[in-house]
Amino acid sequence: MTNLDKIKLFYLMACNSKFQAKRGYLTDRKNEIIEINYLLKKNQIKPILIKGASLLYNLYSQTLDQRGAGDLDILVSALDGRKAYDTLLKNGYSVGYDDMKRRERLEILMEEEFQHFPALYSKSLLVEIHHRLDPRFMKEKLNVARIIETATLQNGPLGEQWIPNIYCDFIILCHHIYRHEVYEHMYDVIRYIDIFKYILSGKIDFNLLKQELVHHTIQYSIAYTLYCANYLYKIIYKEELISSKILDIFSPKNFEKEKDAIRCRGLFEDITYGYWSVPYEDRFFLCRAEIMQHVSVAVYFYLHEKKWSDLFEKYKIQPLSRNSGDWYI
Repeated sequence: MTNLDKIKLFYLMACNSKFQAKRGYLTDRKNEIIEINYLLKKNQIKPILIKGASLLYNLYSQTLDQRGAGDLDILVSALDGRKAYDTLLKNGYSVGYDDMKRRERLEILMEEEFQHFPALYSKSLLVEIHHRLDPRFMKEKLNVARIIETATLQNGPLGEQWIPNIYCDFIILCHHIYRHEVYEHMYDVIRYIDIFKYILSGKIDFNLLKQELVHHTIQYSIAYTLYCANYLYKIIYKEELISSKILDIFSPKNFEKEKDAIRCRGLFEDITYGYWSVPYEDRFFLCRAEIMQHVSVAVYFYLHEKKWSDLFEKYKIQPLSRNSGDWYI
């Protein structure tokens, strides 16, 4: 089986309703999600549902076309991040760290350097509280204040929730793919299904998308994801998803060279479903085993050669094996 055959097979499997059901449906946890929303609002926090949850309002049918999800992502303002995280901790959610000193170091690290606090879990749901959408070291940045400001209160499959506007929703997905692939070297065809459906739905006006990008510093990451989505779509369906004229509108001046680099590196050659696509039960186990935080921190530290020694000292992180890319927190 060639790599192209594997890509097509993985794509068809990822689209399969049985695979989506295995990942779990957020609508099956509706009451718990409504309760989370109530708890945060009660504490004067404005919670914005993003990624899989927001797609249930902006893109997917509320009844027939459900999308599996690995967790519930909630965006709050930077000022409300710690309060939102502590609110859920006080209401029965767990981090998976019994050692309080280690947990506190992890919390400080994630709060100061990364885009969300340690994942919280209950018996049926994993929750990530995002106080920003990019790790500190990334030069590309989503404008969180803009996303929160333009979110609207919508009534839908998870009750009445704050949801990003369609263009913010779309660029969050695109930027998420870019970060995983370029910064973490994690390629997963399942992430592109949402991009395909958004574009094919006709809901994205590319002129309005271009206007929205003025408020963020992610022009390059959007160009990258649109190009890769088109590249993958052509492999599967033998036709263009996005016209070259539209792609050129979003491409920075130096992007022609990057196109060759994307093709030459064998995009999706080692494609897998990825860690984020496993069922709820498996992710609970990983969280309890403290692997979730290990993976997140290890990947960032390992792939980005900057002056991490200061961070190691600051957060009392001891590198175990440089070759394995593993760190002990």
